[in-house]
Amino acid sequence: MLILLFFLQLNATILLLQQMGLIPTHGSCRKCDKTLGEEIKEEGKKRYWVCRDCNDTKTYIRSNTVLENSNLRFDRFVNLIYSFAAQNTTYKTNKKEAYMPVDGYVDDELSGDTVNRWNKYFRWICSNDVKSNHRKIGGRSRIIEMDESLFGKMKFGKGNPAKPRRKWVFGGKCRETGRVFVAVCPNNKRTKKALWPIIMKNVKIGSMLFTDGWRAYRKLPVLGFRHRWVDHSKYYVHPDDPNLHTNGNEGKWGEIKRWLPSAGRYNLEQHLNLYTWCLDQKLDEKDPFWSLIDLISKNNTRAAFEASQNVIADIEGVTEEEDENNHEETDDMENETSDSETDDNEDDLVFSCPWCLRYYETKEEVNIHLQECDQK
Repeated sequence: MLILLFFLQLNATILLLQQMGLIPTHGSCRKCDKTLGEEIKEEGKKRYWVCRDCNDTKTYIRSNTVLENSNLRFDRFVNLIYSFAAQNTTYKTNKKEAYMPVDGYVDDELSGDTVNRWNKYFRWICSNDVKSNHRKIGGRSRIIEMDESLFGKMKFGKGNPAKPRRKWVFGGKCRETGRVFVAVCPNNKRTKKALWPIIMKNVKIGSMLFTDGWRAYRKLPVLGFRHRWVDHSKYYVHPDDPNLHTNGNEGKWGEIKRWLPSAGRYNLEQHLNLYTWCLDQKLDEKDPFWSLIDLISKNNTRAAFEASQNVIADIEGVTEEEDENNHEETDDMENETSDSETDDNEDDLVFSCPWCLRYYETKEEVNIHLQECDQK
C-alpha cells in the first residue's frame, strides 16, 4: 500500500513539474529526434519515453534538464525550491511539514552537501536575474540614504582589520519605495573613484542624496544629484532638520548582516544580489516560489547547474555576537581613511553646505557659513 501511495505521489509530482515547465511533456528521441507521445513508461522509480523506430531506445524525462544525471527525487526537488524561496525555513523543517506521518514511512535525509549544491544553483540564477534586470532607484521627488559598511571578520579576531578578509559594501535605500542597491566596493576602497560609478549606475539623476560627511560624497551635485549631509562625528540626526539623517540605511545594514550566513565562507556579491532579489519580490508583491520556478525554467540545463558550482567564496560568515564585538571598531574605521583608500589626485579638501550646497576649502569656513546660510 505504501509503495502504491509513493508512485501516486511521484506521478502527481511529475505532472506538477511538467506544468511548471521544468520537465518536458513530450519526449524527443535522443537518436533520431523523433517527437514521442505523452505516454511515459515506468521502470522502478525511473520514467522514460520509448522510440519504436530506434529499437525501443529510452529517453528519460530528466534528459536535457537541470535534473539530468541527478538521482534527486522529484518531490525533494520541489521541496528544495520551496525551502530556498521561503528563506526563513530549512529543507528539513519543510519536509516534516510536507509529509503526513504514516506508520512505516521512512524518508532518508538529504545530505548537507546536496542541499548546499542546489542552493548554490538557486542563488546563482537569482543573482544573475538581478544583474540582467537591473533598475535604478530614486527620482526627482525621492530621497536616497547612502552609506558604507564593513562586512566579514578578522581571523581569530586578530590582524589588520583593513585587510581584504573584511570587505567594504556600499549601498542606498529609497525612503519612499523601500528599494535598495548594494554593491561590494571595488578594490575594497571607498574613494570617489570607487563610489561615484556605483551611484551613477544605481541612482536616477536628480535624486536627493542624504549621506554622512565622508569625503568621497563631496561634490556629488556635479553629477546631477541634489545632496545634503549630516556630520556623524557630531550627531546622527541634524538638529535643525530631523528629516536629515541616514538611519533608515543604517538599519538596512543590520538587516542584511542578520540575513547573511553566520558561519562558513561564501561569495558576498552573490548573497547581496540574492537579498536584493528577495526584497524586490516582496515589493513587487510576487510569490518568490513561482518567481524562482520561472528562473529555473529559463536556466533548465545541467551546464547552468555546473556553472553555479564554480562561484568562488571570498568572505567568512559572522555571528551576531561577533558582529556586535566588531561594531565599535567598524564605526572608528568608517570615520578614518588609510593611505590605500585615498587617491593621490582626489580633491579631499572640499567641504559643502548641506543647505545651499556651496563649497568651501576648509571645515572652519563651512562652519562659519552654516551660522548665516539663508537656505537654512
